[in-house]
Amino acid sequence: MPKWLFARPPQDAEEERQVRKLAQSQHAPADWVFHAKMVVRSWMGQRTTALASELHCHVQNGA
Repeated sequence: MPKWLFARPPQDAEEERQVRKLAQSQHAPADWVFHAKMVVRSWMGQRTTALASELHCHVQNGA
């Protein structure tokens, strides 16, 4: 049976704001932006298969 993987909820509103801002950044390092996008989509309840498909990465490793 597959595991249900998801990002932990943000610790506070400031952390959530920072991660969402990073996910939209055009000047931050690409890997930071990529991982922030994965976290935000996980917070929105998106499953790993849909997330990987949308971000064009592999389900197992996120790359």
